Amino acid sequence: MTSSAFSTGSWPLAIRVAPGDRRERQRKSLRVQARICLDDASKVEAHTIDLSHHGVSITSPRPLNEGVGCTIELGGSASALAASPALQAEVRYCTQLCDSQFRIGMRFTSVSIEAAELILAVLGT
Repeated sequence: MTSSAFSTGSWPLAIRVAPGDRRERQRKSLRVQARICLDDASKVEAHTIDLSHHGVSITSPRPLNEGVGCTIELGGSASALAASPALQAEVRYCTQLCDSQFRIGMRFTSVSIEAAELILAVLGT
């Protein structure tokens, strides 16, 4: 069964290219492993590019459709030691970087207190 979150077959119709600089808020480069957990229980391994108070940009080997909701787990193998703070997000854009990589911008829709504290610490504010 194929997830509706993944763009298959006709994916170019569902993916929008990100405009020049969509964010108006401070962002900071953050390169860590991430796991994107979708509503249908499928998971996508990814890497973060940057982080702001309102969202995160990642690279992934699979495209995701705009509007798809997900949970983001940061830290890769570190998550085995401690639970990752809850970051709920929605895909805002997805653009192809090369044959096997996509850049995906996500806006946070729900952030736990622990995740908010982590974001503040990373951004230094």
